[in-house]
Amino acid sequence: MGGNLDTGVYIYMYMLSRNLIGETLNEIY
Repeated sequence: MGGNLDTGVYIYMYMLSRNLIGETLNEIY
């Protein structure tokens, strides 16, 4: 259970950070 939870949080944080990076690049370019 703990491993699956950590994986879910990792994926969530990855998607969130990727979205923020995408918005930042859109503002720069």
